Amino acid sequence: MIGHLRGTILEKHPNQVIVEAAGVGYDVQIPISTYTALAEPGATATLRKPFEMKELLTKVEGCLSKSAPIQLPKYLLGGIKRR
Repeated sequence: MIGHLRGTILEKHPNQVIVEAAGVGYDVQIPISTYTALAEPGATATLRKPFEMKELLTKVEGCLSKSAPIQLPKYLLGGIKRR
């Protein structure tokens, strides 16, 4: 798991942000609360807990603080069996 991502905002949308860090553009899913708090493209962003691997799903998610958890849509979890 990656717990921290810092880089330049390339694009910003209500449900995602693309952050370039070390030459790699990370497409990160974000909650609306993070979208409204983020600076505009070109600024530096620091996202917490942006990457988590799940059995059949690899998804990059991020928020500005540890207190803003992200919920995956139920349709994405349909094929994942909890152990």
